[in-house]
Amino acid sequence: MDYGAEQRSHLAAALGPAFRRGQRAAIFDFPFYLNPGDSAIWLGTARWLSDHGVAVHSVHRRESLERGMWPELDRDVVVVFMGGGNFGDLYPEHQALRIAALSRYPENPVVHFPQTLNYHDPSQSGEISAALSGRPSVTMAWRDRPSLAAAERLLPGPTHVLSPDAACGFPGWARSREARDDFVSVRRTDAEASPDEAVRSFGRTVDWDIGLVRKVEWKGLSALHALLDGVGRVASAPARALRTSMYAELTRVNLDAALDTLSSGRVVVTDRLHGHILCALMRVPHIALPDRYGKVQHYYETWSQDDPLSVFLHHASRLEAEASRLLEQARASAKG
Repeated sequence: MDYGAEQRSHLAAALGPAFRRGQRAAIFDFPFYLNPGDSAIWLGTARWLSDHGVAVHSVHRRESLERGMWPELDRDVVVVFMGGGNFGDLYPEHQALRIAALSRYPENPVVHFPQTLNYHDPSQSGEISAALSGRPSVTMAWRDRPSLAAAERLLPGPTHVLSPDAACGFPGWARSREARDDFVSVRRTDAEASPDEAVRSFGRTVDWDIGLVRKVEWKGLSALHALLDGVGRVASAPARALRTSMYAELTRVNLDAALDTLSSGRVVVTDRLHGHILCALMRVPHIALPDRYGKVQHYYETWSQDDPLSVFLHHASRLEAEASRLLEQARASAKG
């Protein structure tokens, strides 16, 4: 089974009709923070656009836009919103960015890369629904069936499509090192963390293992980016070039850490969605456990339940048995 090729085919079928070759795209909400999953989304997005003949006009970090660094866009430039898991009321700053951009560019086509939709209070969808209404061309991609169904109900007007995560747009995912541990648990430590404590003590347990050196590098990049925002309108072309190099460097910082962490286990256990997605794309045997809001389960049931290297468990009672089975399977495969 070529899981990655299959997912790229689904991604192209969902998003391909929203673009034409030679178009330009302005990408909003670049993930300038220490989250490898969002960097994987960025890498997949950039590669997918390039592979489909869409040129990147500009890339914009949320904090820069909040400082007033909005670009001038011709009407034919596509407003592209990054995918991820922040559509709804869980992360309101990202929703505020979408509403502001939709208001600022009322005649531009819009493509929203694959998101998970999550509203604690569905009535909060009214503001963005109003911002989306009456626009000439809006395509919104959703990375699981429950999100698609909710979007079709809450956000009438746009074209809604089902699509795998944008990280699938990058074809080169692979282990970065030989495994040194039988089991590695990669688990969240934030508000989305699995409520099941068992995942926190199975095997060598880490969150994304960024490390002190990478954190210091990120702080330096962030400080330089803020400085560039202050002088960007004076030296726009050099500033854009430097920002582009910083985006590439931050992506490297995040993904080096993630790939090393996931590669270090013969079997991975995770409640992180991109722990599951990257393991599936890298062909690392793994067990996915629920996050607090269901996005891991919904994604697995939509895209991965036929993958022999991916297992989803609703709770950890069968964790040891399933992990041992995957380990024996991996050892047998390694012997040929």
